[in-house]
Amino acid sequence: MAIRPDWMTGTLNLVAGTPDFTTTGSALQTAAIQAGDAIITATGYVLIIAEITGQNSGRLFDNCPVAAAGDGQPLRVRYQPDGSRVQAAVRMMRDLLTTGNLEAFAGLVGEEDAVPVFVGPGVMKLVPKSEFGPDDTKGNLATLAAMENIANLTELAAIAKANDQFIIMGADGTITLKSIKSMTDAIAEYATAIDEKYTLPAGGTEDQLIDGAGALTAKSDLPISQATQSALDSKANAAATQSALDSKANAAATQNALNGKASLSGADFTGAVSAISATISVKGSIPAYYLQSSAAAYAYTMSANISDTVYGSWRVQAGFKGAVLLECYGSDNRVHIPGALSKGSGTFLIDHPRDPANKNLRHGFVEAPEYVNIYRGVVRLVNGKAAVNIDDYFGMMPGTFSALNADIMISSTQNQEGGTVVWPDGKMAGGILNITCADESCNDEIAWMVTGRRKDAFVLNLDPNCERGTGRFIPEFDKED
Repeated sequence: MAIRPDWMTGTLNLVAGTPDFTTTGSALQTAAIQAGDAIITATGYVLIIAEITGQNSGRLFDNCPVAAAGDGQPLRVRYQPDGSRVQAAVRMMRDLLTTGNLEAFAGLVGEEDAVPVFVGPGVMKLVPKSEFGPDDTKGNLATLAAMENIANLTELAAIAKANDQFIIMGADGTITLKSIKSMTDAIAEYATAIDEKYTLPAGGTEDQLIDGAGALTAKSDLPISQATQSALDSKANAAATQSALDSKANAAATQNALNGKASLSGADFTGAVSAISATISVKGSIPAYYLQSSAAAYAYTMSANISDTVYGSWRVQAGFKGAVLLECYGSDNRVHIPGALSKGSGTFLIDHPRDPANKNLRHGFVEAPEYVNIYRGVVRLVNGKAAVNIDDYFGMMPGTFSALNADIMISSTQNQEGGTVVWPDGKMAGGILNITCADESCNDEIAWMVTGRRKDAFVLNLDPNCERGTGRFIPEFDKED
């Protein structure tokens, strides 16, 4: 067959460092261009095609060199001769047939009821079908053949056929017959005994319990523990003492002296307590303050941990032992809020770095309609390449960046020491930012910035400001009535 002329329809687009290429108006599949055909660039490079992926796209065996890259180049594809393709296919078939298997099979002389079997690499022989035997994958035949004592089989063969009977084998190997009816009668008798033993007594009420003998006992007749009895006795004594005090009338002078005084230890105020002065001083063991509903169904606890020599903290938590809602530290001026914080505005206020004795410096918070994490830094190129592991760069546990962030964006890559163009080398994967420079020998310092949206468990499942499951921030909502 005559050699086909080069295909020169359309234009070619090549990108340095990648095997993928595209064309415009070339109809590569229609032109029957295949793997092994070669692209000849205007600069003289010969690039071998590995795969045609569409009418105007394909892949090379190797990455495109920098000097061959460019868009809108004239396309020129040289077909591989058909003879070369056939020769390559024949060579592959020849290699597959050099294992010796065909020669071994050809050397056999056929026999009736014989099967060819491999006995080694490239070696075969004929085996009679009778040698294969039945399929015994579970080893039952081998087990039966290995039995030395067949007394059980002998007894089993001697048993006469009987209707409605079970075969029972004893520990000594003897075999007997037992009727199905006798076994069902025994089961019924056992079930009746169980039913009689655990039958509930008639006439019980919701205020009664069943004791171990099956009798009914009123809950009010249950015994109490010694500790409970001691507590009740103490309570009774206190009631008697209170009754005795109530029967006594204090003198007017004594009553006047007692009015307005409170000196109690372990007592409860049943009425309102008011402070005359501006403060109430509580010394000694700092108590916890409980704010609870009248039914004690809902509550908050405020507690302090301080002493005469140690700064401490105030803590507010839900319920009497619930999760911490707010914690303030006195020694280092920290405030910790485990949940979400909403505010009208926000600033930080510090001593001015240029005049700390006389001036303050204030900055406003940066706000957005989503929870944004910002990562930035610098890296130096080595032969036009650089890779930044975000977790290592900021001293975080491996995998932290990927676990915390969604919608990851590479905001910028900028050359700090020259004008050579740099760009992100594809999307980030596993928290790795790859940077490529147009100059393969460039070693400049590059500034970079990456942002992501929080996707941790709190914003996905607990934050009232975010959608459940997606963690997306809800910027607008109706006001409460």
